[in-house]
Amino acid sequence: MKGIIFFSLILMSLTLTNFQYVGSADIVAPGYYEWHIEEIDLNTNIAYISSLTLNSNDEPFIVYGDNVEGIANVHFAYQQNNVWESELISSYSNSPSIAVNNNGRKYISYHNYSSNDLMVASYYDNQWNHQSLDDSGGLDSDIICDEEDEIHISYRSVNNNLKYWHNTSKGIDAVGYYPSIALDSKNNPHISYYYHSNKWKGSQHRVPFSFY
Repeated sequence: MKGIIFFSLILMSLTLTNFQYVGSADIVAPGYYEWHIEEIDLNTNIAYISSLTLNSNDEPFIVYGDNVEGIANVHFAYQQNNVWESELISSYSNSPSIAVNNNGRKYISYHNYSSNDLMVASYYDNQWNHQSLDDSGGLDSDIICDEEDEIHISYRSVNNNLKYWHNTSKGIDAVGYYPSIALDSKNNPHISYYYHSNKWKGSQHRVPFSFY
């Protein structure tokens, strides 16, 4: 899940505080939900392009970009003893997205401005390990894990070409911005994106063979 947040990083969660059934149908009446708002990082300068995921224990993890004196950075936020902590993932980077696999391993995709590479950081052996996946760029990245704990990423190159990564980089015959990826029950990727001609392209279904 991605979004844009300005000035400070804030988490909103919807909780059911009370409910009632309407008629004989199991319909929860509106007005009984409350948004719980937490301020995650007030020290950053213009936090934006945030991405949120939950692990199997419903613990939230957030990645976000900031801009300090014109330098973009990627941060990772998590809760420790009910207190939000934040750490720097990569400098001169942006377009982060986060996913957690079934074993709890965290993956962060992002674009590195120094090399113009699509990068992925995975957490194991008590440290973040960074790997370059595509030297054509990794803007607007969105990452997801499948049931076999493999990662899939939608993104665009520095030339604004829409791309998809799973084990290797695959081009899509489209120019698109802000892609979002989801997997169906057979792990086929579905990618929605903003078309460059200011028209919504919708959801584009791509089975694995169509990328070759």
